[in-house]
Amino acid sequence: MAFLDKVGETLAAKSRDVADKAKEMAEVNRLNGQIHTQKNKAEKIYAEIGKVVYEKREDWGQLDISGRTEELDSIQAEIQRLKEEILRVKGMRECVNCGTEVSRKATVCPKCGEIMEAEAAEEQKEEVSEPNGERKSEEDNAYTGYGQASGTAKERVCPGCNKKVEEDMVFCPFCGVRL
Repeated sequence: MAFLDKVGETLAAKSRDVADKAKEMAEVNRLNGQIHTQKNKAEKIYAEIGKVVYEKREDWGQLDISGRTEELDSIQAEIQRLKEEILRVKGMRECVNCGTEVSRKATVCPKCGEIMEAEAAEEQKEEVSEPNGERKSEEDNAYTGYGQASGTAKERVCPGCNKKVEEDMVFCPFCGVRL
């Protein structure tokens, strides 16, 4: 009977994981739609600026596109905000050195080795029950979010901290050891 209870618990946990992932994907898709809308607005403004420049090409002194450029700046800022929101939803952040998406838990960029600043409001490390009954913190589970999707890349262990890292990583995202 304990075996069936354990199977039931595992299935329930996996179902919650799938539901959470579906919510994350829906939110990312919604935000990507907003980015697309902002980019379309920007393209229209670029076309308007081009038309004004063409029409005023004989007399550059009459050329006034400052209102449009301010609008473009506003659109670009909104696109950046939406991209940052997508990273937050995915539990990621961007490396300030190379731009790679890096897990919020990583202390080192796995691509370039840049030391990542600690998160201001770090989430508490949840305990996750493994199918074999072992308890591990979420951080002890394999780092995901760089390179290929989790489970599709070959995994190896960091010689510095013995945590799982993906095959294409150059630096351990946890301890910074060059792999």
